[in-house]
Amino acid sequence: MRKAMCVVTCVAFMVLTWRTAEAHSRYPYLVEATNRMLALNALGERVTASEAAAAAKQACDALGILAKDQQFASDLRKWEKDQFTDERLTFKRDLGLFVDAFLVPEKAILEYADLDDNARQRILMSAAAVHASIDVKINPEQILTNLERLRSYICGTAARLLGVPRQQELIQEIRRLGLGLVAVALITADVPFAAAGPPAVVAALSAAAGTILLDRAVGDILARQAK
Repeated sequence: MRKAMCVVTCVAFMVLTWRTAEAHSRYPYLVEATNRMLALNALGERVTASEAAAAAKQACDALGILAKDQQFASDLRKWEKDQFTDERLTFKRDLGLFVDAFLVPEKAILEYADLDDNARQRILMSAAAVHASIDVKINPEQILTNLERLRSYICGTAARLLGVPRQQELIQEIRRLGLGLVAVALITADVPFAAAGPPAVVAALSAAAGTILLDRAVGDILARQAK
């Protein structure tokens, strides 16, 4: 309980620091692309090919900007040293701690990053779904490699979506792209705190969840391309 209270206090400090110094996301272009894609995901059968293609083009451009952001890559590589494996293992073993000291404050972080309500719910549900693997090794270089694979796929998909013959195939593609952007959102939301003292533990949890989801998204993409 004492550890949980310490983590909650640290996260509260992290959110307050963000709100004071950086009230909005460092990556607004990515937030906008994520909100848009996940909004389409929520439309289901009502989504159109032209809407999907435009959203994919925006996501392509956003990931291209992120790929050139040297500060992002530098922050990401701070996890090469500080994995916080023991702390993350504690969160893995204690679901109550994971919810109270990670998911609850993470919701506030995503809100301050300007991710809308629909996107926040999707991101938090996805993070909760990988709780059992939250102690996974964080590999910054693998994250960067997977980000490039995701970017390449989304950029190649943007125009192709206009010619998708079946509505169900279009919906599946939007879900596939949405999962990738959910993963990126989890990583980018907390990466500024990768070496920010105690809050970095929570940032590492976000990075771990993002790592797992990004691996899954890219794995799905590679499997599709192999067909």
